[in-house]
Amino acid sequence: MEKMDKKTSQLFRDSGFNLCFLLLIVFIVPAFFLENKLFFILEVIFAAGLLIYHRAAVNKRRRALDKYIKESVIKQENLSGSLMLSFPLPMAVVLMENNSIVWANELFTTIAQNSHIFDHSFSEICPDLPLNWITEGGSVYPNDILFGGRSFSVSGNLFTMESSGMRGLMAVLYFTDLTDLREISKKHEDNRTVIADIVWDNYEEVAKNTPDSSRSLLTARLDEAVNQWVTAEGGILRKTERDRFLLIFPETAYKTFAERNFDLLSRVMEIPSDGGMPITISIGVGRGGSLSENMQAARMASEMALSRGGNQAVVRTGTNYEFFGGRSVETERRSQVRSRIMATVLKDLINDSSNIIIMSHRMADPDSIGAAAGVARIAMECGKDFYIVLDRHRCGCPRIVESLAAQPGYENAFTDAQSAMVIGNSRSLLVVVDTSRKDYTEAPELIDSFTRIAVIDHHRRSAGYIENTAVNIQETVASSTCEMICEMLQYVVPVDHITSVEATAMLAGIILDTRGFTVKTGARAFEAAAFLRRVGADTVGAKQAFQGSARDYLEKTRLASNAETYREKFIIATTRSDTDRAVAAQAADNLLDIYGILASFSVFVSDGEVCVSGRSLGQVNVQLILEWMGGGGQTTSAGAQLRGRTVDEVETELKACIDRYIESSTTQA
Repeated sequence: MEKMDKKTSQLFRDSGFNLCFLLLIVFIVPAFFLENKLFFILEVIFAAGLLIYHRAAVNKRRRALDKYIKESVIKQENLSGSLMLSFPLPMAVVLMENNSIVWANELFTTIAQNSHIFDHSFSEICPDLPLNWITEGGSVYPNDILFGGRSFSVSGNLFTMESSGMRGLMAVLYFTDLTDLREISKKHEDNRTVIADIVWDNYEEVAKNTPDSSRSLLTARLDEAVNQWVTAEGGILRKTERDRFLLIFPETAYKTFAERNFDLLSRVMEIPSDGGMPITISIGVGRGGSLSENMQAARMASEMALSRGGNQAVVRTGTNYEFFGGRSVETERRSQVRSRIMATVLKDLINDSSNIIIMSHRMADPDSIGAAAGVARIAMECGKDFYIVLDRHRCGCPRIVESLAAQPGYENAFTDAQSAMVIGNSRSLLVVVDTSRKDYTEAPELIDSFTRIAVIDHHRRSAGYIENTAVNIQETVASSTCEMICEMLQYVVPVDHITSVEATAMLAGIILDTRGFTVKTGARAFEAAAFLRRVGADTVGAKQAFQGSARDYLEKTRLASNAETYREKFIIATTRSDTDRAVAAQAADNLLDIYGILASFSVFVSDGEVCVSGRSLGQVNVQLILEWMGGGGQTTSAGAQLRGRTVDEVETELKACIDRYIESSTTQA
């Protein structure tokens, strides 16, 4: 403990002695020049004796301190004296009052590579380790620290010193060297196997528009592009079907692919085709598990990529999803055959169920209520009891609900989540419409209570979607869920059985999501609207479903008046007052009427949480932007709900996501 002498004298020195000794030296110097040499010699002898005495006192106190610290640590940590001296881990004792090192074993001083550690504070010796965690009750520092060029885990305890007039709160710290373990762990992680399922998602469409003589050449070009992309990173590629590849590669290659935003997506789209239709692929990646788990995750990820419109990469790690690409507009690949098959499957499932529980997203809108009415009509056709889970106090289309509730068969149809829980049984079917996210539904607890679940939705699938469904009908190219339901009704319900109120509700849903047949409107949307008009839909009634109060109109105008443009082509309207979600969405819609604006957002407060409603004309994918904020939706219409945040914080995050979208779009371009 020789290295403690200086530090100990600094910590516990007698300030009175120092002053006396200094004055003695001051008097000795002039005495040297006096004629009385005896007086000078006596002063020198006295000063030397005083210095020796003080030195001995300091050494005594140092030994007492050293002994006390060792005994305290032995008692505190239940260590034997011999183990204390030969403890295999670097140790240090720190006085918390002034952050000074009062004791350390040789291993600690060796790692510190400083022979004068007692002349420095602990923060100078180990700057990466703050000590507030131990005073807050922690026993292990939550992160590894870098100390002496190596990685350590630190644990410690506090104790109070009270001996020989020395008092203070001490921290005894233990350093466990994890450098080798972390290196081995990193090598293991870098070499973990990742599996990707690559699908040529528009094979049928491209093949149909390509002459037979050129089809083989087009396929060869795709094979070559995928092979070149994989070979550069050392992966193993196998073509399992005419339009499918299986890719196995290490984690290090995945990191490279992710950094490049899976640029294979853009490379493939550059392949020339005789038909003029660009080739698009979907990539599903499974990582973080065993080989079988990764294989299953890759399949699930590719299915999600296809359900989101294709031309993107989806990475599944455990239960988490990450998305790359997905900026292109979906191409319509539905057919009347698929609609007929889905309608038959849904009707068979309803026939095999005891009763039907229908549920949509929170704050139900005309699309979700219209879709619920369509499913209810199929249930009535099958002779099954049905119930629509709805919070009528938070409904965005009360007029439609009131009209339906007055219809025969709907008298007791609308119910709450608690009643639905009692009504349901093991053979009940839960049909979720206009959303595929569990946390967006009217009552997420119902998802866990039913074993038979069907999902009908037109939004892009995102993380948190409902898994283990009996039927999942998800068409991202459809304008609305009502359009999908309308197509299925034509195959399973006689035309004269659909009431005009039900038809009006579904027409209102299509009008809402197409913004009056102006956005994301294909031929199928007009065909569905024409069918509904033939069976009695009231166009005036559908328009009246969107009429609000004068207060709502003024609120919408006030919100739009607060809008500011951002990055020239985006506009953001914010308000800190509680705002109806339908009003905020309509305000975002209206902002698209401004020339040059491609996407609009409204940031508002609703039911104590900050919400964002995004709309676009199709050139900007607002779903992707709001998905980064934890939301979802579709290309032209999306939303997000953020709890525990302020409007200013959400606006700042929204701008950062817009910047990210612009930068990534520029990179891919």
